[in-house]
Amino acid sequence: MCDRLVRKGLVRRRRERTDRRVVRVQIIPAGRRVVDEATARRRALIAAVLSVLPPGGQAAVAGALRAFAVASGEVPDDMWPAEAGNEAKTGARD
Repeated sequence: MCDRLVRKGLVRRRRERTDRRVVRVQIIPAGRRVVDEATARRRALIAAVLSVLPPGGQAAVAGALRAFAVASGEVPDDMWPAEAGNEAKTGARD
């Protein structure tokens, strides 16, 4: 997966100098734009589905979706780094 993202110019990967087992993966601006666009499309689709439900149903489904996001470990928007240049550290290989 990481190899494909690197080839598409969405993330950058580099080895740590002090510990070559560690690989740093950094989302670059093009990758951040792809994530932002996909998130906006997903939210628009969810809003469209919710709009056809009665108000009580909207609240129930929205609450269930929030619970699902929390249970799956989705990072809330306000917890994302402000700068797209922040790196995630991982020892995993592709």
